[in-house]
Amino acid sequence: MLGAHLLFDLLEKGARIRAIKRADSSLEQIKQIFSYYSPKGIDLMSRIEWVNADMLDYYSLENALTGIDQVYHCAAFVSFKKKDKSKMMDANINGTRNLVNACLHHQIKKLVHVSSIAALG
Repeated sequence: MLGAHLLFDLLEKGARIRAIKRADSSLEQIKQIFSYYSPKGIDLMSRIEWVNADMLDYYSLENALTGIDQVYHCAAFVSFKKKDKSKMMDANINGTRNLVNACLHHQIKKLVHVSSIAALG
């Protein structure tokens, strides 16, 4: 959810945005957040270049970062269920590792990583 708020703020400031999402992700929650802030929220959302990628697939991240110079990483899998521990650790550790390595490969000028203690388990 933090990423949706950040997207809205950056778009309001005139930034060009490419955002990644998984191929099976719904954008409904983002639409709701944008609509909450502004009646023109959906129009703002249409300015986002959406790219399908997966944090656990390094090569999809590498393709998504082509031509980018700033990355804001707000993605995490959070669960308080014991059965989700392995999935959470994989997404939050390996996914972040993949993104950092893709940023290094593309010589990204600015990487901002936002997280919380909840993402650590």
